[in-house]
Amino acid sequence: MAARAARTRLMDESTRLEKNRRIAQSQKETRERRKNKDILVRTVKIQRNKLSRAQLEALERLFLEGKWLYNTALAHGQFDEEFRRSLDDTVEVKLPTGEIERRQLTVLGGQMQQGILARMRDNLKGLKVLKDHGRKIGGLRFISEMTSIPLKQFGGTHKIRGSKVKVSNAPGWMRANGLNQFNMEHDDFANAVLIKRGHNFFVAFTLYREKSAHSSLATKKFVPDTTIGLDMGISTHITFSDGSTVNARVEEPDRLKRLSRKLSRQQKGSKAFAETTRHIREEHEKAVNRRNDAANKVASWILGHEHIFMQDENISSWKRRSSIARGSRVIQYGILGRVKAKLIGHPRVTVLKRNVATTATCVCGVKTPHDLSQRKFECPSCGYSAPRDIHAARNMFLLATPDNIKINGYGT
Repeated sequence: MAARAARTRLMDESTRLEKNRRIAQSQKETRERRKNKDILVRTVKIQRNKLSRAQLEALERLFLEGKWLYNTALAHGQFDEEFRRSLDDTVEVKLPTGEIERRQLTVLGGQMQQGILARMRDNLKGLKVLKDHGRKIGGLRFISEMTSIPLKQFGGTHKIRGSKVKVSNAPGWMRANGLNQFNMEHDDFANAVLIKRGHNFFVAFTLYREKSAHSSLATKKFVPDTTIGLDMGISTHITFSDGSTVNARVEEPDRLKRLSRKLSRQQKGSKAFAETTRHIREEHEKAVNRRNDAANKVASWILGHEHIFMQDENISSWKRRSSIARGSRVIQYGILGRVKAKLIGHPRVTVLKRNVATTATCVCGVKTPHDLSQRKFECPSCGYSAPRDIHAARNMFLLATPDNIKINGYGT
C-alpha cells in the first residue's frame, strides 16, 4: 500500500510539473504573439430587457457573492490562493444582528474568486508604493456593494458568439450592444471585467490588435492638406490655431443635486436610502455619457484635419497648481482629458513634449516669459503680438522639431 501511494504521489508530481511546463510555454508564445500589437479596451452593454429571470438573478448573485468574498478576505487579512482554497466555496457574512453566518458561493467561480483576491493584493501593493513615497494612505475598507468582477480567461470565464456574450456560471447567452467593434478573426482577446452600473451590466474586454487603424476615429476621413494646432487651457478649454475655441462642460443636473439633499435626510441602510443611491448613480452615469458624447464630437472634428499638433499637457496637475482650477470644477466636468486620450497615439497627431515653451516662444524665436495673468502675448524683440492661447496653438506646428516631439503616430 505504501509503495502504491508513493507511486501515486510521484505521478501527481510529474503531472503537475508537466502542466506547469505547458502553461509556461503557452504564456511565452502569447507574449511573443502580442508584443507587436496594440492593447485596447472595448466595452459592450448587456441588454437588460433581453435577460431572462434566471440570467438576471445570476448576474445579481455574482456581485453579491463577490462582495461576500471581498469582505471575508479583508476580515481575515488573507488574500492568497491557499486562503481561497481553505474557504471551500464558503464565506462569512455578518448579519444585522452582529452574528456571523457561513454562506455558500454558488455562482462565483474559482477564476473569478482568484481575480478578486489578486486585485486586492494589487491594491495593497499600490498603497505600499504610495506609503514608501511619503504619501499619507488609508487602507482597504469593507464594501457594501461590488461593482466589478474580473474575468480572467477568454473562452473560460467569458465568451463571444455573434451578437451575444456569455459569462461563466450565468445561464445561456446574453445579447449585448457594441459587439460589432470586434474582429473575431484577428482580435486576440485577453481578460475582461464584468461591470455593474446602476441597473445595467457591461463587459469591458481587453484585446490585442495589429498596429493599424483600430478605431472609427483612426479611420475617419479628413480634408487633405489641412493643418491645425490646439492649445488646452482652463478658462478656454481648447483654442485652435485658426482662432476658434471650444468650451464644453457637463455640469451636475439639478435632479442630482436634489437627490443628494434627499439622501442626506434619509436613514443609512434603509430601503429609501438604497433607492435614492441607485437614482444618484444613474444620474452620474447619464452625465458621464454626455461628457463622452461631447468629447467624441470634438475629437471627431479635430481629426477631420490631415495634420494635428498638440502638447502633452499634464491636465491632472492643473487642479493642484492652478488657483483658477482649485475650488472650481472646470477639470472635473470638462472633456479635456477625454479628448486628449482620443488624440494621443493617433497616426496623424504630433505631440510635443511638456517642457516645450509654446507660449513663451515668439515666431521670431525669442523666448519671453509671460505670467498667466497676461492674456496677450507680446514680443519685445520684434513687436509681434497675439492672444495668448491662439499664439500657443499656432506655435504647436512651428515648434514641432524632432527634438521637441514626444509622440508622432504610434509612439515613433
